[in-house]
Parts: sequence; structure tokens; C-alpha cells
Amino acid sequence: QSKAVVLFHYAGISCEIEKIIATAKEHKLLIIEDATQTLMPQPSKSDLFIYSLQSIMPSSTEKTGFVACDDPEVASKLQYFRDEGEIKRAVWNFDVLTPGADLKLSQLGAVAALHQLEKLKEIIQRRQEITALYDQRFKGNKLIDIIPHSSAKALHFYPIMLSPALHCPKEDIFNALIEKGIEVDVHTKPIYKTKFFNDSKLRLPVVEDFYRSEISLPCHHQLSLEDATFIADTFLDVIDAYGYRGCSF
Repeated sequence: QSKAVVLFHYAGISCEIEKIIATAKEHKLLIIEDATQTLMPQPSKSDLFIYSLQSIMPSSTEKTGFVACDDPEVASKLQYFRDEGEIKRAVWNFDVLTPGADLKLSQLGAVAALHQLEKLKEIIQRRQEITALYDQRFKGNKLIDIIPHSSAKALHFYPIMLSPALHCPKEDIFNALIEKGIEVDVHTKPIYKTKFFNDSKLRLPVVEDFYRSEISLPCHHQLSLEDATFIADTFLDVIDAYGYRGCSF
């Protein structure tokens, strides 16, 4: 009874897109590709391709993004939604066809994005350099696992999986890094555990294990390699300090 499949490129790490698309087409499913965390969009075979231009992306318009598709009917519906559901009839006369929102790109946002596009190669290169530095620093550490990724990718953030021994002191590790001036994060809380979408009966063990383990380090292009070295070395010092505790209390 499925109608669609959503592909998500976590942290800019591509999923097994060709296999998923082949299966989706076999079962005649709509393919929605969520590339909001991807810094280098590739040609897509999806029915809908979603890309973010929010403030933390290399090319930013502050709070917008775009959807690409090759279906004129779907594109028309998206345009209505972007324009508050309105359509011009004649002169001042308009109609409302669907609920919508004011999501039009401002001129200021467009200028900012175009300016940043000129620096896109430089931005991507710096993120790749930081990712490579982290890879080298963390290689072989038994307290963490690194999610496999291509060295050619520019990551949105650098996700790390903590070993089970670090699950209990994870909050302490997080706070210790914040106190050192490192803006860590966790990506992302299962949506069904939020108040609005709360479902006490739903259990997704793999998702919940991932949430317990994951912690994200910054790899923003404005970081210097010296900054990245400090972040990596401080992170290693902190997890070493908490590694002995385990989850016995």
C-alpha cells in the first residue's frame, strides 16, 4: 500500500540511491529525494528533488530552498503552495486554489546566494580538508565508529558513533565539549519521540540505537585546519576521560 519512498542523504553522505530507485520504480512508487544536507547535488532520477538553502549551507538564502521535478502538474502545485495558494485571474482579481505559505525568495536572499556560489569550490574544498583531517585523527580509535563516506564528499557535519561504553556519559561528553567552545550537536531525535508526534507504541530499535550513539562535530568551511585539529584533539581527550565509566551507573 506504499505510495512513495523518501531517500535521505544523511550529513551529505549519499545513500544507496541506485538500488533504492530501482526497487521503487519496480513497485511504481513516487521517489522523493531529500538532499537538504547535501553540499554537492548530483543529477537525480527522483521524481522530486529537495535542496536546502538555509543559513548554514554553503549557498544560503537564509531560510529557503528549492524543489526540482520534471512533472508540470506537480511543479504547478508546488508553485501555488509557494505563493500562498494564490493564482492571478486578471488584473487585480485572484483566486486561492490550495492552502499555502509565502515562500518566495527575496531579492536580498538571491543576491547573497549568488555571491556565495562564486566561492563554492573553495567552500567545498575546505570541508573536504577538515573531513580528511578528522578521518586521520580518529582512525582506529576503539571508543568510536565513523560512518563510511567518500573522501570526495563535503560533509554537512561530521557524524561520529560513540561506543556503548559512552552512551551513559554522552550528556557529560556533550557538555564538556560545549564548555571547550566546540559546537557539537546530535542528529537527530526520532520524530515519534517528540511531543506533537508522540507514539508510545512505536519502537524503531535501529533508529533509537543510532540516536543513543551519534554525536556531530562541526566541519564548517569557516573553520581553519588549526581549529579542526583543536576540535579533534579535544574530542579525543574528552572521550578518553569518560571512557572508563561505562554504563554501570
